[in-house]
Amino acid sequence: MHLLHRCLPLLAFSWLMASAPAATTNVNMSGVSFSPPVVNVRVGDTVTWVRVSGSHTATGTGADPICGNAEIPTSQSVTFNTVGSFPYHCLFHTGAGMTGLVVVAAANVPPVVSISSPTNGSKVLVGSPFLVSFIASDTDGTVTKVDLYEGPNLIFSLPPPFTTNTSGDSPTTATVVAVATDNGGLTSTSAPITLKFLSTNVTLVASGLPTNGAAFTASNTVSGHEYIFEALTNFTGPLSSRWFPFQTNLAPSNDFRFTDGVLTNPLPRLYRVRQSF
Repeated sequence: MHLLHRCLPLLAFSWLMASAPAATTNVNMSGVSFSPPVVNVRVGDTVTWVRVSGSHTATGTGADPICGNAEIPTSQSVTFNTVGSFPYHCLFHTGAGMTGLVVVAAANVPPVVSISSPTNGSKVLVGSPFLVSFIASDTDGTVTKVDLYEGPNLIFSLPPPFTTNTSGDSPTTATVVAVATDNGGLTSTSAPITLKFLSTNVTLVASGLPTNGAAFTASNTVSGHEYIFEALTNFTGPLSSRWFPFQTNLAPSNDFRFTDGVLTNPLPRLYRVRQSF
């Protein structure tokens, strides 16, 4: 069950920051042309020249010899580890204009993301809207989207400016992270935050007055959640200082009965229950 409401498609997710995998680009050699004649790669990427037909070289015309002066048998690969432009030509077809160019850019840097709202430990009433926003940046490109996850479950995706209003659908405690994706496909994950969703639907009904204390039934509770029961015995002075917590229960189900075994005298008093996290 998703704790937040947004009707958007689910996507696959990895908890680890993605690094740019080395790519390989093929350049086909046939006739009197390289195809494609210009390739754009990043530092660490590889270019492979493939002989489709004819005899060819991929000889650098600048400081880098690339594949050198020898004829390429079937294929030959070169990994580029320096930023720059690397022109080359075929020695056998120079007069026919058989030239090419490899343009090498710096390696892609992952984006950076953090959750700016809500803050860690925030408490929110179920069904009440609240603001979710992220701070995301990329030093060598742009951030295209930010995803919010609870565990492996995608809650929603946001395009720039990475802000929306949403709400919780059930009382629970949830830990979420943001995952930013840049225009090069790299991702990074934010520090996690914990959100606490509170419910105001709990009801308290007296179910008798046994000899050992008042008995009540708590309804609309959440199994496994903690509830604090309090009694008001002093009817003078500030109200906030007169509530006495006498029992804490982990709800075994959605409805359960409890007895005040602490305040056993028959004096009139009020009781209340509140959810605790």
